[in-house]
Amino acid sequence: REVEMGPFKYPVDDALDNRKAAFECMYTVLQSCMDRVNIFQFLDHIEIGLKDVPDIKMLTYLMVLRLVHINPNAIMLKLESILEPLRDTFQSKLKDICPIGQEVEKVQELKRSAMRAVVALSKISDIEKHPVFI
Repeated sequence: REVEMGPFKYPVDDALDNRKAAFECMYTVLQSCMDRVNIFQFLDHIEIGLKDVPDIKMLTYLMVLRLVHINPNAIMLKLESILEPLRDTFQSKLKDICPIGQEVEKVQELKRSAMRAVVALSKISDIEKHPVFI
């Protein structure tokens, strides 16, 4: 929905808090009981988070970092769908990421987090052979 403030209209995401809570729960599951979760269903939700708003993307990048250490083979199977949103983050302009003039530092931190995820992915053995990663 859009909220009017004077002559301006701002988009408001009413479900953002719920999605943040859900992704924080996913991160907790990743840390404590990943052996009880279907990794491919989990990665499907990771893919969705990689295409969400910056706050959700940050949580998702942390989960990618963790998943590289927990199950690199599953990451390799979904590598193309993980790298595409990361590439979009690097190629996006400031206005695309924060349309309502949020802080430049937040955008820079988002790109740094994405770079950390790429560096972690680069440490998976045999990833250099994958055509998408090159």
